Amino acid sequence: MLRPGGAEEAAQLPLRRARAPVPVPSPAVPDGSRASARLGLACLLLLLLLTLPARVDTSWWYIGALGARVICDNIPGLVSRQRQLCQRYPDIMRSVGEGAREWIRECQHQFRHHRWNCTTLDRDHTVFGRVMLRSSREAAFVYAISSAGVVHAITRACSQGELSVCSCDPYTRGRHHDQRGDFDWGGCSDNIHYGVRFAKAFVDAKEKRLKDARALMNLHNNRQENVFLQSGVNWITDEPMVGLRRGKWEGKRRADILRKALG
Repeated sequence: MLRPGGAEEAAQLPLRRARAPVPVPSPAVPDGSRASARLGLACLLLLLLLTLPARVDTSWWYIGALGARVICDNIPGLVSRQRQLCQRYPDIMRSVGEGAREWIRECQHQFRHHRWNCTTLDRDHTVFGRVMLRSSREAAFVYAISSAGVVHAITRACSQGELSVCSCDPYTRGRHHDQRGDFDWGGCSDNIHYGVRFAKAFVDAKEKRLKDARALMNLHNNRQENVFLQSGVNWITDEPMVGLRRGKWEGKRRADILRKALG
Protein backbone atom coordinates (compact mmCIF):
# COMPACT_ATOMS: atom_id res chain seq x y z
CA MET A 1 0.00 0.00 0.00
CA LEU A 2 1.14 3.52 -0.75
CA ARG A 3 1.44 5.85 2.20
CA PRO A 4 -0.39 9.22 2.06
CA GLY A 5 1.29 11.48 -0.41
CA GLY A 6 3.21 8.55 -1.96
CA ALA A 7 1.44 8.87 -5.30
CA GLU A 8 2.54 12.50 -5.69
CA GLU A 9 6.13 11.61 -4.81
CA ALA A 10 6.16 8.68 -7.25
CA ALA A 11 4.87 10.91 -10.01
CA GLN A 12 7.68 13.40 -9.32
CA LEU A 13 10.43 10.73 -9.51
CA PRO A 14 12.42 10.79 -12.76
CA LEU A 15 11.83 7.79 -15.07
CA ARG A 16 14.82 5.51 -15.52
CA ARG A 17 15.44 4.47 -19.10
CA ALA A 18 16.87 1.03 -19.88
CA ARG A 19 20.31 1.15 -21.34
CA ALA A 20 20.68 0.04 -24.90
CA PRO A 21 22.95 -3.01 -25.27
CA VAL A 22 26.44 -2.12 -26.35
CA PRO A 23 27.27 -3.95 -29.59
CA VAL A 24 30.18 -6.29 -29.25
CA PRO A 25 32.32 -6.31 -32.36
CA SER A 26 32.73 -9.76 -33.91
CA PRO A 27 36.25 -10.98 -34.33
CA ALA A 28 37.65 -10.21 -37.71
CA VAL A 29 37.82 -13.21 -40.06
CA PRO A 30 40.59 -13.09 -42.61
CA ASP A 31 39.51 -13.32 -46.24
CA GLY A 32 41.59 -16.47 -46.64
CA SER A 33 39.63 -18.24 -43.90
CA ARG A 34 36.31 -17.36 -45.51
CA ALA A 35 37.53 -18.70 -48.86
CA SER A 36 38.68 -21.90 -47.17
CA ALA A 37 35.28 -22.31 -45.53
CA ARG A 38 33.48 -21.89 -48.85
CA LEU A 39 35.85 -24.36 -50.51
CA GLY A 40 35.28 -26.89 -47.77
CA LEU A 41 31.50 -26.58 -48.16
CA ALA A 42 31.78 -27.04 -51.92
CA CYS A 43 33.94 -30.14 -51.44
CA LEU A 44 31.39 -31.56 -49.02
CA LEU A 45 28.56 -31.05 -51.51
CA LEU A 46 30.63 -32.62 -54.28
CA LEU A 47 31.38 -35.62 -52.07
CA LEU A 48 27.67 -36.09 -51.38
CA LEU A 49 26.88 -35.95 -55.10
CA LEU A 50 29.53 -38.54 -55.86
CA THR A 51 28.46 -40.94 -53.14
CA LEU A 52 24.75 -40.74 -53.88
CA PRO A 53 23.69 -43.28 -56.53
CA ALA A 54 22.99 -41.64 -59.87
CA ARG A 55 19.64 -42.41 -61.47
CA VAL A 56 19.98 -44.19 -64.81
CA ASP A 57 16.73 -44.87 -66.58
CA THR A 58 16.23 -48.43 -67.69
CA SER A 59 15.49 -48.87 -71.36
CA TRP A 60 13.68 -50.99 -73.91
CA TRP A 61 17.18 -51.92 -75.14
CA TYR A 62 17.13 -54.64 -72.49
CA ILE A 63 14.67 -56.57 -74.67
CA GLY A 64 17.67 -57.71 -76.70
CA ALA A 65 18.98 -59.64 -73.69
CA LEU A 66 15.72 -61.53 -73.23
CA GLY A 67 15.76 -63.36 -76.57
CA ALA A 68 12.50 -65.17 -77.25
CA ARG A 69 11.46 -64.88 -73.59
CA VAL A 70 9.88 -61.45 -73.98
CA ILE A 71 7.45 -60.92 -71.10
CA CYS A 72 6.07 -57.41 -71.24
CA ASP A 73 5.41 -57.04 -67.52
CA ASN A 74 8.99 -58.06 -66.67
CA ILE A 75 10.73 -55.53 -68.92
CA PRO A 76 11.91 -52.63 -66.76
CA GLY A 77 11.74 -49.08 -68.01
CA LEU A 78 8.79 -49.39 -70.40
CA VAL A 79 6.26 -46.58 -70.32
CA SER A 80 2.56 -47.39 -70.52
CA ARG A 81 2.39 -46.94 -74.32
CA GLN A 82 5.35 -49.25 -74.88
CA ARG A 83 3.85 -51.86 -72.58
CA GLN A 84 0.55 -51.71 -74.46
CA LEU A 85 2.30 -52.27 -77.80
CA CYS A 86 4.33 -55.10 -76.29
CA GLN A 87 1.23 -56.90 -75.05
CA ARG A 88 -0.68 -56.34 -78.28
CA TYR A 89 2.11 -57.38 -80.68
CA PRO A 90 4.21 -60.11 -79.04
CA ASP A 91 5.54 -61.34 -82.41
CA ILE A 92 6.81 -57.88 -83.30
CA MET A 93 8.49 -57.62 -79.91
CA ARG A 94 10.60 -60.66 -80.76
CA SER A 95 11.71 -58.79 -83.87
CA VAL A 96 12.45 -55.74 -81.71
CA GLY A 97 14.66 -57.95 -79.52
CA GLU A 98 16.49 -59.27 -82.58
CA GLY A 99 16.93 -55.72 -83.83
CA ALA A 100 18.36 -54.68 -80.46
CA ARG A 101 20.95 -57.45 -80.57
CA GLU A 102 21.85 -56.57 -84.16
CA TRP A 103 22.38 -52.86 -83.56
CA ILE A 104 24.44 -53.52 -80.43
CA ARG A 105 26.73 -55.77 -82.49
CA GLU A 106 26.92 -53.11 -85.18
CA CYS A 107 27.69 -50.46 -82.56
CA GLN A 108 30.53 -52.59 -81.22
CA HIS A 109 31.83 -53.02 -84.76
CA GLN A 110 31.76 -49.29 -85.50
CA PHE A 111 33.53 -48.42 -82.22
CA ARG A 112 35.94 -51.37 -82.16
CA HIS A 113 38.98 -49.05 -82.35
CA HIS A 114 37.72 -46.49 -79.83
CA ARG A 115 38.20 -46.25 -76.11
CA TRP A 116 34.48 -46.83 -75.56
CA ASN A 117 33.32 -49.63 -77.85
CA CYS A 118 29.64 -50.03 -76.93
CA THR A 119 30.50 -52.27 -74.02
CA THR A 120 27.38 -53.75 -72.45
CA LEU A 121 26.90 -54.66 -68.81
CA ASP A 122 25.64 -58.15 -68.00
CA ARG A 123 22.39 -58.28 -66.05
CA ASP A 124 22.14 -54.50 -66.13
CA HIS A 125 18.78 -53.17 -67.26
CA THR A 126 20.40 -50.00 -68.55
CA VAL A 127 22.53 -52.11 -70.97
CA PHE A 128 25.32 -49.49 -71.19
CA GLY A 129 25.35 -48.12 -67.65
CA ARG A 130 26.30 -44.57 -66.69
CA VAL A 131 27.81 -43.66 -70.06
CA MET A 132 24.34 -42.79 -71.35
CA LEU A 133 23.97 -40.09 -68.67
CA ARG A 134 26.24 -37.76 -70.62
CA SER A 135 25.17 -35.83 -73.70
CA SER A 136 27.88 -37.03 -76.04
CA ARG A 137 28.39 -38.14 -79.62
CA GLU A 138 28.46 -41.73 -78.42
CA ALA A 139 25.05 -41.37 -76.76
CA ALA A 140 23.60 -39.73 -79.89
CA PHE A 141 25.00 -42.57 -82.00
CA VAL A 142 23.45 -45.20 -79.73
CA TYR A 143 19.99 -43.62 -79.88
CA ALA A 144 20.17 -43.30 -83.66
CA ILE A 145 21.43 -46.82 -84.36
CA SER A 146 18.93 -48.37 -81.94
CA SER A 147 16.01 -46.88 -83.87
CA ALA A 148 17.51 -47.96 -87.21
CA GLY A 149 18.05 -51.49 -85.89
CA VAL A 150 14.40 -51.84 -84.91
CA VAL A 151 13.24 -50.61 -88.34
CA HIS A 152 15.58 -53.04 -90.08
CA ALA A 153 14.46 -56.06 -88.02
CA ILE A 154 10.72 -55.38 -88.34
CA THR A 155 11.03 -54.70 -92.08
CA ARG A 156 12.88 -57.97 -92.61
CA ALA A 157 10.31 -59.94 -90.56
CA CYS A 158 7.48 -58.43 -92.62
CA SER A 159 9.15 -59.37 -95.92
CA GLN A 160 9.85 -62.92 -94.76
CA GLY A 161 6.23 -63.52 -93.71
CA GLU A 162 7.07 -63.89 -90.02
CA LEU A 163 4.45 -61.36 -88.88
CA SER A 164 0.71 -61.54 -89.38
CA VAL A 165 0.18 -57.78 -89.25
CA CYS A 166 2.37 -56.94 -92.25
CA SER A 167 3.83 -58.44 -95.40
CA CYS A 168 5.61 -57.20 -98.52
CA ASP A 169 5.35 -53.60 -99.57
CA PRO A 170 2.01 -53.40 -101.44
CA TYR A 171 2.99 -50.27 -103.35
CA THR A 172 5.64 -51.95 -105.51
CA ARG A 173 3.54 -54.83 -106.87
CA GLY A 174 2.09 -55.08 -110.35
CA ARG A 175 3.18 -53.40 -113.50
CA HIS A 176 5.87 -50.72 -113.38
CA HIS A 177 7.88 -48.61 -115.77
CA ASP A 178 11.47 -47.42 -115.68
CA GLN A 179 14.04 -46.12 -118.15
CA ARG A 180 14.31 -49.58 -119.72
CA GLY A 181 10.60 -49.94 -120.30
CA ASP A 182 7.65 -51.73 -118.70
CA PHE A 183 8.03 -54.73 -116.44
CA ASP A 184 5.97 -56.85 -114.04
CA TRP A 185 7.25 -56.80 -110.48
CA GLY A 186 6.84 -60.23 -108.88
CA GLY A 187 9.25 -59.95 -105.98
CA CYS A 188 8.70 -59.03 -102.34
CA SER A 189 9.76 -55.49 -101.58
CA ASP A 190 10.75 -54.53 -98.05
CA ASN A 191 7.83 -52.94 -96.25
CA ILE A 192 10.02 -50.34 -94.61
CA HIS A 193 7.07 -47.97 -94.17
CA TYR A 194 5.51 -50.31 -91.60
CA GLY A 195 8.86 -50.76 -89.86
CA VAL A 196 9.34 -47.01 -89.54
CA ARG A 197 5.76 -46.50 -88.34
CA PHE A 198 6.00 -49.11 -85.58
CA ALA A 199 9.49 -48.01 -84.52
CA LYS A 200 8.31 -44.41 -84.24
CA ALA A 201 5.37 -45.47 -82.05
CA PHE A 202 7.41 -47.77 -79.80
CA VAL A 203 10.89 -46.25 -79.58
CA ASP A 204 9.75 -42.61 -79.31
CA ALA A 205 7.02 -43.28 -76.74
CA LYS A 206 9.23 -42.56 -73.73
CA GLU A 207 10.85 -39.45 -75.17
CA LYS A 208 7.48 -37.96 -76.15
CA ARG A 209 6.42 -37.92 -72.50
CA LEU A 210 9.34 -35.70 -71.55
CA LYS A 211 9.78 -32.04 -72.47
CA ASP A 212 13.40 -31.37 -71.58
CA ALA A 213 16.17 -30.70 -74.07
CA ARG A 214 17.73 -34.14 -73.62
CA ALA A 215 14.49 -35.91 -74.56
CA LEU A 216 14.08 -33.70 -77.64
CA MET A 217 17.65 -34.50 -78.68
CA ASN A 218 17.04 -38.25 -78.30
CA LEU A 219 13.84 -37.95 -80.30
CA HIS A 220 15.71 -36.16 -83.08
CA ASN A 221 18.42 -38.83 -83.16
CA ASN A 222 15.83 -41.60 -83.26
CA ARG A 223 14.16 -40.13 -86.30
CA GLN A 224 17.27 -39.20 -88.28
CA GLU A 225 18.17 -42.80 -89.11
CA ASN A 226 14.57 -43.68 -89.97
CA VAL A 227 14.52 -40.90 -92.55
CA PHE A 228 17.80 -42.11 -94.00
CA LEU A 229 16.65 -45.72 -94.17
CA GLN A 230 13.49 -44.74 -96.01
CA SER A 231 15.36 -42.61 -98.53
CA GLY A 232 18.12 -45.22 -98.87
CA VAL A 233 15.76 -48.07 -99.70
CA ASN A 234 13.80 -45.95 -102.15
CA TRP A 235 17.06 -45.07 -103.87
CA ILE A 236 18.00 -48.73 -104.23
CA THR A 237 14.59 -49.66 -105.68
CA ASP A 238 15.17 -47.16 -108.47
CA GLU A 239 18.13 -49.15 -109.78
CA PRO A 240 17.47 -50.23 -113.40
CA MET A 241 16.77 -53.97 -113.19
CA VAL A 242 14.35 -55.88 -115.38
CA GLY A 243 11.68 -58.37 -114.34
CA LEU A 244 12.35 -60.68 -111.41
CA ARG A 245 16.06 -59.88 -111.55
CA ARG A 246 15.04 -56.66 -109.85
CA GLY A 247 14.61 -58.72 -106.70
CA LYS A 248 18.38 -58.93 -106.27
CA TRP A 249 18.40 -55.66 -104.38
CA GLU A 250 16.16 -57.11 -101.66
CA GLY A 251 18.85 -59.14 -99.95
CA LYS A 252 21.85 -57.62 -101.63
CA ARG A 253 22.72 -54.81 -99.27
CA ARG A 254 20.40 -54.97 -96.25
CA ALA A 255 23.31 -54.93 -93.81
CA ASP A 256 25.06 -52.24 -95.84
CA ILE A 257 22.00 -50.00 -95.62
CA LEU A 258 22.26 -49.97 -91.84
CA ARG A 259 26.02 -49.43 -91.95
CA LYS A 260 25.66 -46.55 -94.42
CA ALA A 261 23.05 -44.98 -92.21
CA LEU A 262 25.60 -44.84 -89.43
CA GLY A 263 28.07 -43.06 -91.68
